[in-house]
Amino acid sequence: MRRFILSAVVLTALTAAVPALAGQSITVLLPSPQGPNIAADFEKETGIHVDLQTLSWDDIRPKLVTALLAGTAPADVTEFDWSWTGQFNAADWYLPLNNVIDADTVADIAVAKIFTVDGKLLGIPYTNDFRVMLVNKKHFADAGMPVAHLSVCNQSAAGKPGTGQI
Repeated sequence: MRRFILSAVVLTALTAAVPALAGQSITVLLPSPQGPNIAADFEKETGIHVDLQTLSWDDIRPKLVTALLAGTAPADVTEFDWSWTGQFNAADWYLPLNNVIDADTVADIAVAKIFTVDGKLLGIPYTNDFRVMLVNKKHFADAGMPVAHLSVCNQSAAGKPGTGQI
């Protein structure tokens, strides 16, 4: 049986459904901390009451997986990491958003494809960040590791398989 859970970022898309959902309540599970007025601001704008639940980022995935394995939706709307998309799709835990989010909106979000598996859009990213690594070449040299070793990191960052160890 499919579970009905929307991605947290669908909150913005829900504003289009305000007439149908105004006066109703939704439960939203997000990592903490969140802005103190996020739920109240959303309710004021849409008329949809938000029961906001927060957990630390490290606790979100275990909560989702445990609840979904038990056949229980942990919330109506959840946030999940892009790297979980394949597993959640394979388990059939989330309904596709293809008919909920219009194609023009999806086209405007360059990284939306990372939440798409087998043509099914399972989430919409609302933010994107970049991770960097700074290296002290002297420390590497002092440790006897040539900086050329970092080429593995560069290949990995470029999405190419590395050929050694770091």
